[in-house]
Amino acid sequence: MRESGEAIATFMGDGALFCCAARPDGVTIVAGEASERLHFLRLENIE
Repeated sequence: MRESGEAIATFMGDGALFCCAARPDGVTIVAGEASERLHFLRLENIE
């Protein structure tokens, strides 16, 4: 989410997502799922 509150991307896991964090680079996201899986995501083509 941008500082303006505008969503720049959405994602879903197999179960409920309980937490997520973005690296300072603004491109890498880590999301934790209820099943204890971690998802490492890289945003592309975000202006």
